[in-house]
Amino acid sequence: MAIEDESETGWRDYRRFVVEELRRINATISAITDKIERFRQDDIAQLKTDIALLKFQAGIFGALGGTIFGTLTTVVVSLVFKSMR
Repeated sequence: MAIEDESETGWRDYRRFVVEELRRINATISAITDKIERFRQDDIAQLKTDIALLKFQAGIFGALGGTIFGTLTTVVVSLVFKSMR
């Protein structure tokens, strides 16, 4: 009976240790998951900002390029017609 009591006591201690370790590991995993989610949200927000900036720049450069090309075309056509007179 004494051996069984020692064995049972040892098992209870070990079981308590295992449960505490599982709780600790669960808390660690939860903390890591929260950090990953925050980083992901920050990265997504930064990417959206970068995309908006690139779209704006592309629009500006497109308009500028179109304006330059249109102006040059107008000047060339104008010169061609003047030289034909």
